[in-house]
Amino acid sequence: MHVAQVDDVPYASESLQAFQKLEATAKAEWLNDANAEAFDALRAGLSADVAADLARHEPAIRQALEQELVVHLYNTTGQFKHGLQQDAVALKAVELLESDGYLNVLAGPDSK
Repeated sequence: MHVAQVDDVPYASESLQAFQKLEATAKAEWLNDANAEAFDALRAGLSADVAADLARHEPAIRQALEQELVVHLYNTTGQFKHGLQQDAVALKAVELLESDGYLNVLAGPDSK
């Protein structure tokens, strides 16, 4: 599917879809008029804003896209190499090795 601009993206959250069911049920039970303000406020809060959602979730989207590209272009080996750049344990190990902190680790707790 090709879209000319972000506003043309067909996008609705599951929350909004659930709200629409709630709204239909409230209408069938004659509760919609008495709660019109609450429904309007909730509808406004749940309405899809593609640009805002993309901006809010940009880091996670970028990370997922990077991971997919690495897997498709460099297979499993590339995936592991790419993942090491963000692995907290691997980064701490490199920090210890580069700072000679590993000597304290190897010496054990009794040597302090």
